[in-house]
Amino acid sequence: MERQAWNWITKNKPSFEFNAVLAAFTVGKIIHRQIGGSTMGWVRGLLKGEKQPLLLVPPKWFVDVEDVARLFAIAACDSTVRGQRLFTFAESHNWTDIIQILRACQPSHPLILDPPAEEGRDLAKIIPRGRALELLRKWYGQRHWTPIALSIKRGLESQ
Repeated sequence: MERQAWNWITKNKPSFEFNAVLAAFTVGKIIHRQIGGSTMGWVRGLLKGEKQPLLLVPPKWFVDVEDVARLFAIAACDSTVRGQRLFTFAESHNWTDIIQILRACQPSHPLILDPPAEEGRDLAKIIPRGRALELLRKWYGQRHWTPIALSIKRGLESQ
């Protein structure tokens, strides 16, 4: 879809700017209770003993939902963002990390599963992610990406 959009922009040369905000595995605060967020829903499902995400979703990069929302606003409003792909990738994580965070947040919870054995990490280097962080710094004074532990905590509190 994104490639088709860029091709359309190249061919039609519209009067507006087109930018793409490329989000990683997104977790954080759920704003609308009836729309539970797919990836945050997987994390919250671990508190119900659901193990399917552990089996289907490999280690990935993560980003906080509010960081992504800010970057969408920036991409629409900042006149220096012209024809750019903004990579919103905060940090690499795996299910072991997430389960450790859940246990820290809710240590007596009885249904939290054990993490997968010998789980790897996504070792990709997302070099262009610096531009997105630069824009967060410029517009919001945000020096770092929101850490995954804080994002998960906010997501759990918004249930």
